[in-house]
Amino acid sequence: MKQRDIFEQVAAQAVPPIDLSTIPGGDFVYQSLLDELVRTEAFLPLDVKKVFMASWMTDPAFADFPDSDEPEDEMDWEALRKLAQIEPTLDLDSLRDFDYDAELAKLHAIPL
Repeated sequence: MKQRDIFEQVAAQAVPPIDLSTIPGGDFVYQSLLDELVRTEAFLPLDVKKVFMASWMTDPAFADFPDSDEPEDEMDWEALRKLAQIEPTLDLDSLRDFDYDAELAKLHAIPL
């Protein structure tokens, strides 16, 4: 998944910051970071938040969000909706056509 490209930047720029050593590894590491952002009601700079959330919304595996029957997808969708409502707010549907790669390249030009 695309999330690995922005994982560390999200954790570093979140307020409060996310300690990656507290995030369980394995298959659900990106979902765990998403859940932690929601749990702590973390603030993310808008540009970082857009790229992180667009990594789900532009992924072909999640093209049927929110209509998937997969329990993991439903949990991700609920967490994405909650994170979108934390300031600065985002419209998830607006991220479906987001140019993920171009915006990620801009973020990588910004030092952590």
